[in-house]
Amino acid sequence: MVSVSSILSFDIYKKYVNPQARNKSMINVAHIGCIVFSFGIAGFCVMLHYVGINMTWYTYFYPMLICPGVIPLLFTITWNRQTFLASVLSPIIGLAAGLAVWLSTAHHYYGAINITTLGGQLPA
Repeated sequence: MVSVSSILSFDIYKKYVNPQARNKSMINVAHIGCIVFSFGIAGFCVMLHYVGINMTWYTYFYPMLICPGVIPLLFTITWNRQTFLASVLSPIIGLAAGLAVWLSTAHHYYGAINITTLGGQLPA
């Protein structure tokens, strides 16, 4: 929540919406943004529950979504020979490869691809 309020108030509101914003208006934007974000996350969690996704499935999926971008990001920051094409395509290719391996492993071991087989111990 701290990062959400900081990003909304300083990085978006003060930079693009109102550059002369005072502390009171920035605090109001941060509070309203946190409330809206909380309701959005709560709705997302309810949706995941009704779809049948549990935390095991989520903990397998989330790192696969995030991790392919870590190495290209580090190279972009620390290596001056990192190209724009490599920094854009590497996370996309890494995500596609991770999804392909995860889905094909579940299909190979269980014969089906669904929430239950993807959340099992074996495909991970």
